[in-house]
Amino acid sequence: MDEIRKKAKQDYMQGMKYKDICDLKSSHIESYYNHEKSENHATKMVILQLHKVITISLDYAVELGWIDSNPAKDINPATDEVSILFTDFMLEWLEMMKSCVETTTYASYSNIVKRRIVSYFLEKKNTLTEREENPKYIQDYYQYELNLGLTANTVIHRHANIRKALQYAFQFHLIKSNPADRVERPKKEKYIASYYNPEELSTLFEVSKGDPMELAIILAAFYGLLRSEIVGLKWDAIDFKAKTITIQYTVTEANMADGKGSIIVEKERTKSKSSRRILPLVKPFEDLLIKMYIEQKKIENYAAIVIVMTI
Repeated sequence: MDEIRKKAKQDYMQGMKYKDICDLKSSHIESYYNHEKSENHATKMVILQLHKVITISLDYAVELGWIDSNPAKDINPATDEVSILFTDFMLEWLEMMKSCVETTTYASYSNIVKRRIVSYFLEKKNTLTEREENPKYIQDYYQYELNLGLTANTVIHRHANIRKALQYAFQFHLIKSNPADRVERPKKEKYIASYYNPEELSTLFEVSKGDPMELAIILAAFYGLLRSEIVGLKWDAIDFKAKTITIQYTVTEANMADGKGSIIVEKERTKSKSSRRILPLVKPFEDLLIKMYIEQKKIENYAAIVIVMTI
C-alpha cells in the first residue's frame, strides 16, 4: 500500500505539473482523475486509492496553513459526477485565458463573464454536470438577456464565451459533451451603419472649431480612423515632407472588471495588418497639425523654463 501511495503521489504531481499548491482547484484534480480513466484505463478502485492519497496529502497542507481548504473533498470519485460549480469553472477558465489573449480581449471576456454570466448563474449553484445535462439552463439565460433589451448580436457574444469555456471543460474530460452546442443561439442581426450627410458634417465641423476635439473629429470624419487610431497618433507618424500620415499605433482603454478601474493599453501596431496604412496628408489637416505642433512646442518650452527657474 505504501508503494501505491508513493507512486500515486509521483504520478499525480507529474501529471498536474503545478509548482504552487495554492493554485490547485477541484477541477484540476477531477481533470487528473478523468485523464487516468481515459488514458491509463484506471479502474474505479485505483481512482479511489488515488483520491484517498491526494485527500490525505491535501489535509496535511491545510494543517500547515498552505491552503485554506481541501479541494479534493469537493469531489466524489466513486461516481461520474463533477461537483465543480459552473460559476467557479467560468472564473477559472477566465483566469487561464488571461495569458492566452490580448489584454483588450481579456477585458471584454472579464466583463462578460464576471458581470453578466457569473452574476446570473451564481445563485442557481448548478454544477458542470448539471449544466451538461440541462442545456435549457443556458437557453433560459439567453432569453433572460434578450428580455432585458440586449440585441441578438450581444447575446451571441455571450454564447461564444460560454461555448468556448465549456469546450475547454470537454477537452479536459470534465464533461462528456458541450451543452452549448445543443442550444439555439439568437439569429444574428444584420448591422446597418448610419452616416453623417454633407450638411451634418458641415455643422459638426463648424461647432467643433477651436474645441480640443476638433482634430479628432476631423480625422474620424475625413479619414475614417478608429478612436484607438486617433488617440494613438504620434508626431513620428506624420511626414510633412512626403505629405503622409502612417497609421501604426493604437491606444485603447480596458476595464478588467476587477474593481481597480480602467487601464490604458498602448500598442505599436494596429488591430490587423490591413489596418496599418499610409494616408495622404491633405492641406487643411497639414495646416491644423502644424498649428498644433507649434502650440505644443510653446507649452514644452514654457514648462522647461519653469523647471529651470525652480531649480
